[in-house]
Amino acid sequence: TLLAIGVGFIVYMLFPIWLALHASPEQLTHDNRVVWSIARIPALIYVGVWGATLSSAVGSILTAPRTLQALAHDDLVPKAFGRGVGPDNEPRVGMFATYGLAQVGVLLGGLDVIAPVLTMFFLATYGLINLACSLERWAASPSFRPDFRVPAIVGLLGGGGCLYVMSIINLPAMIAAALFSAGIYVFTQRRALSTTYGDARHGMWSALVRSALQRLRHAEFHPANWRPNLLVLGGAYEERPWLLQLGSTIVQDRGIVTYVRLLPGDLKDLIDQRRTLRHELDERLLEEFPNVFGKVEIVDDIYQGALAVVQAYGLGTLEANTVMLGWPRDIDNAPGYVHMLRSLVMIDRSLLILSFDTHKRWGRRRRIDIWWGGLAGNGGLMLLTAHLIGAHQSWTNAEITVRTVVEDNEHKARAEKRIREVLESAHIDARPLVTLREDRPVHDIMVEQSGSADVAILGLMIPDDDADADGFFTRVHALLDGLPTTILVRSARNFEGEPVLFDDGAAPKAGTIRR
Repeated sequence: TLLAIGVGFIVYMLFPIWLALHASPEQLTHDNRVVWSIARIPALIYVGVWGATLSSAVGSILTAPRTLQALAHDDLVPKAFGRGVGPDNEPRVGMFATYGLAQVGVLLGGLDVIAPVLTMFFLATYGLINLACSLERWAASPSFRPDFRVPAIVGLLGGGGCLYVMSIINLPAMIAAALFSAGIYVFTQRRALSTTYGDARHGMWSALVRSALQRLRHAEFHPANWRPNLLVLGGAYEERPWLLQLGSTIVQDRGIVTYVRLLPGDLKDLIDQRRTLRHELDERLLEEFPNVFGKVEIVDDIYQGALAVVQAYGLGTLEANTVMLGWPRDIDNAPGYVHMLRSLVMIDRSLLILSFDTHKRWGRRRRIDIWWGGLAGNGGLMLLTAHLIGAHQSWTNAEITVRTVVEDNEHKARAEKRIREVLESAHIDARPLVTLREDRPVHDIMVEQSGSADVAILGLMIPDDDADADGFFTRVHALLDGLPTTILVRSARNFEGEPVLFDDGAAPKAGTIRR
């Protein structure tokens, strides 16, 4: 077969050279019968044309009906074309359809009418086959194991060559063929067919991801390149959909967000449930949050399991840098929860803990209040969180206010100046608002000023000792009482917010605020 292909290739290549040596460019351009003029035995031309016509006709009679039959089995054309007759399943319906199509071409009465159409679709077919083989070879799909192997670059050059030849033969016909092929692609995608054939796209994207991860592994990370790769520990989706809403709002197209549901229990008992829940979660996320990935994991203990999942998540240098979870109103194991939070911070994961007001929900999405204690500690991540929320299209008209409480007028002027310098240097559109305490409890001031806000953002201090876990929950519950939907922020141990916030990486000196 390869020898026959080689002989045919040589003949095809020699023929245009022979024409160029025996006829002028003007003859080749304007005289359709130039071959008869320069041929030594013109009668042989009829023999050659007759032989080529018969070979093409026989090939079409044998392959076209069976191709149509195969397309019918894949639901790409009406099933009637897939009907076969006899023990060999002869595609009789497909043969009649092929015959009718051929007769349409014959009845047109001129090769000049049908030749551009046939040429375009043949070249499009050859070009796409070359490109498909090249992509499969480049993606190294295990299922692609042809007996005749060629390098990926050969298929790429072949596909490009077909496109180039199409453009120089008849550009409008090329565009029509491309639109027709695109229409077939759109049609098959919308029908969501359950096909028996593979798809090169998955292998192609896998190869791109692998290449990107390898390059990312060797690229030096700078804190200015920080992006919120968010891992949401949300339990059952139906119970806390607001975690996904906030996670999707913060990340948008700037990073990666993954929603993880933890199933406490025995692996043997829950493995089938895990598979079902994973499928349901993927379908729901694809419909409502297409930029979110989903995972379902079985763990022995919910808190230790969460810590293990967070550490194991990721590939190479691409891992979650921020963990989001809900603030528990009732908790049975306060020391275990506090230990999990402290451990997550120790392994350099920032925390966003959402206390969601189920009555006010997200309000009108017009006002975000940050309760500021200074840039050091949690301040950088608090500003970034507010900025990322405000950058979402549903929060574009939101006003960000940076609030703090001080003891006297001297500290008030100093605090306003510091906050304003930070906001100007960080290019964050927000306004500072400093309030005098005047012997009032700070919590009363917070409720008075932020009770009508849509979202409040507070820094969170985690106790160093698990023995203080119950007191920690009591204090935080009291702090959240009367506030709207609130995000508690705790920066990772080595989180560097200044390079992300400030152009030159050097923040203005903005120490903690004295209250």
